Amino acid sequence: MNCIHVCLSLLLLHTQAVSFGQSFQLLTGKLPHSTRNNLLLCNHNRRLRPAGFYSIQSKLFISEYRLYDAHASDEMQSIHNYSASCQQIYPAIQPEPIVSDQVEEWYPTQYRTYRFFSQHGRENDDENNQGTTITIRQTSFGCGKLGFEVWKCALALSCYLIRLFDNFHNNNESDIKSVRVLELGAGCGLPSCVCREMGVGGVLATDYWEEQSGDFGRPMDKERLVPHWLFGVNLDFNVVQSAGIMREGNSSAQRSVSSRKLDWHNEVDVLEAKALFEPNLIIASDVVYYVEDVPPLVRALELLLEHGSSNDRTAREVILFLSVYTERIGLKEFRDMVKKMVNAHPGWDSSEQEVDFCLMTKELDSFEEKYRILKLTIKNES
Repeated sequence: MNCIHVCLSLLLLHTQAVSFGQSFQLLTGKLPHSTRNNLLLCNHNRRLRPAGFYSIQSKLFISEYRLYDAHASDEMQSIHNYSASCQQIYPAIQPEPIVSDQVEEWYPTQYRTYRFFSQHGRENDDENNQGTTITIRQTSFGCGKLGFEVWKCALALSCYLIRLFDNFHNNNESDIKSVRVLELGAGCGLPSCVCREMGVGGVLATDYWEEQSGDFGRPMDKERLVPHWLFGVNLDFNVVQSAGIMREGNSSAQRSVSSRKLDWHNEVDVLEAKALFEPNLIIASDVVYYVEDVPPLVRALELLLEHGSSNDRTAREVILFLSVYTERIGLKEFRDMVKKMVNAHPGWDSSEQEVDFCLMTKELDSFEEKYRILKLTIKNES
């Protein structure tokens, strides 16, 4: 019987065409480009349908998430009282022809397509209103470390921004052109892409990665999960180049849309980004992880919100969506430090609210999964 089990295991491994060694090489990007593409194509063609997805037409699957402004309830009146929604579309929209760059050459990638609706937009939906659709290219852990994929907090923040800017369009569309958004810890850059698509006046997506030479910027980086420098190439690809899918009349080059390496631990770096871009809205999602990052992150937020010279255009608001999972060991210290920072500045204010981001069932009448998220806002009204 053991012999039969071994034979079946070997047969399964052969049919999947991926050995343990190849799997490791595929993850780390050490596999030759041609072999890697063949393996990815082999796996893609037999990929199982993700949990929570359902067919709406041939070869198309959709999974819907909804953002609730408070704790979601299973009661029907609460289920439909959401502020915005996000549909993940499978298979994803990919660029034609397939993009070939250094990220694709060295690391496995995966495209994700999302379609966003505000509740207001869904209620007034018609054939001409197909929501806001964005395609993101994810990398591997070997390239992006903790920022290699789109996390739930980024999806929830994106839903919130859709609702926020939809209100701009409904009230005074010209106001949205005055909004200049800087995203901290952007990862794959989905919230920045939402801001871009909603027509804000400027977007700067920032994150931190190692030097192109392979050197680390700080001694402490050797002990941390710092992304490869190609992670920054992928961020630019998503935010500036629109994931390789440039639609006519929607070129990022027509607006102030850019990406930049930004180190929270370097105050000069933060002040330089502030002076060059002049943001008035700061956004971030799931950026509180390491305890040692908390003081420099709070200081970076303070620098971005503080008034400088009389001609200084400074940020007026910070919007953070943070995971409340217990492994986010720096969250309690971060919340305490934010309160102290706000109390030290007359005219500043902060607020916290727990919201639910829920994966819906196929029938959209109950929740398959719930994610509890802390929405933290800081305002400079001085």
